[in-house]
Amino acid sequence: MDIADVVKEVATELGRTTAQVGMAWATLQNPDVTASLIGARTLAQPEDDLGAVEVDFTASQLARLDDSSAIGLGFPHDMLASRGGRSTAVLRVGAVQPPGTTGSG
Repeated sequence: MDIADVVKEVATELGRTTAQVGMAWATLQNPDVTASLIGARTLAQPEDDLGAVEVDFTASQLARLDDSSAIGLGFPHDMLASRGGRSTAVLRVGAVQPPGTTGSG
């Protein structure tokens, strides 16, 4: 499901606007965000945005929002995570043999 779809779904569940849910989730739930920049064309828009402070998410709603916005880090993060964070690479030191040759020659 797309992030916007999940935001819309949660907004419907809470009886809030998508702007209120988006702002509450992105700013009020994140201690790293200290301020939001709001671009409003009408007075009604910032008035609606103020309703974000009254949004109260359930744990399930927050999990759905977070899951919908998770970014896959890809290689090498996925590989390392699947190995419990341990590297299983093997370093072999020595002479490289040309293909089709054997041993200690």
